[in-house]
Amino acid sequence: MKKFLVILLFFPLFSIAQKCTGRFENDTLYTSNGFKMYKGQNLQMGVGKGPKGTFRFVNIKGDITSFYVANTIVKIRKLKNFGISSLGNGYITIIGSIIYKDGSKGGVNLHVAFDKAIESVVGDSEIIVPAEFRKQKVENASLEIERLYKLYQNGVLTKEEFEAQKKKVLSD
Repeated sequence: MKKFLVILLFFPLFSIAQKCTGRFENDTLYTSNGFKMYKGQNLQMGVGKGPKGTFRFVNIKGDITSFYVANTIVKIRKLKNFGISSLGNGYITIIGSIIYKDGSKGGVNLHVAFDKAIESVVGDSEIIVPAEFRKQKVENASLEIERLYKLYQNGVLTKEEFEAQKKKVLSD
């Protein structure tokens, strides 16, 4: 009985109380949805989702504005200052080289809320990643079918496309 009480007493110390938000091991950042960021990787930046095209989840340090970072490629030189806030948001600082639209290069220092920056929002995310790594917002199937039906009524979708999309929504 004493052993059982001792085990019961120490069990909370070893149990996991928080959801996984990502981890930083061996100079590689593993996001909560499986995407990896590492030295030498090229990140495709999207457009900012804030007012006037500013980035909401990517803070740009220095004299570069959101306009110059949007739709560019950032090559990671160093990842540092990994942390998780009290709200559970994961942050990291990315030091890298930015390749501008005209082909020229420059340095950039980004402070990124990585899970928020790559999650699925309307349109592309602030950091564009393959679809399997984007968090998809769960919607009610009936609302999605209703939205598809409105697109069909407005002539955006053909009957075959509507039926295929409806079948896909119902199978998920």
